[in-house]
Amino acid sequence: SLTQATVVGLAWYRLVKLAEFILFYFYIRTNLLKFNLERLASVVVASGVFQAVIALAQYWRQASLGLRWLGESPLSINTTNVAVIIADGQKYLRVYGTTPHPNVLAAWLLLALCAFYYLFSFSNIFKSRNFLLGNFL
Repeated sequence: SLTQATVVGLAWYRLVKLAEFILFYFYIRTNLLKFNLERLASVVVASGVFQAVIALAQYWRQASLGLRWLGESPLSINTTNVAVIIADGQKYLRVYGTTPHPNVLAAWLLLALCAFYYLFSFSNIFKSRNFLLGNFL
């Protein structure tokens, strides 16, 4: 398709990206069994808790926390292109955490919940369910 492309630079770029994804596929295929799923799920849960704490603080403050070094966007309810919800005539900030959009934060928190469910249900970390719940179960 390089010979038929109207924009040759873009065609080369897409060919390089295709080669990159093919190499990434072979890397994942050969190293998949080397990953420790429990450790990965634990990291995702810890990151989700961290993002949730930042999001709660942003909601409480209705502005950014000044964590630009972590990738936090400059947020304010009066800034243009910032997601807000209007309820009862008052603006409320949709929290971003350190992600570029509130929907990305929601997806990450959902992934963290799924990872917590995996750890709680299938992992050896919570093998004895008395770890968190005492003798209630």
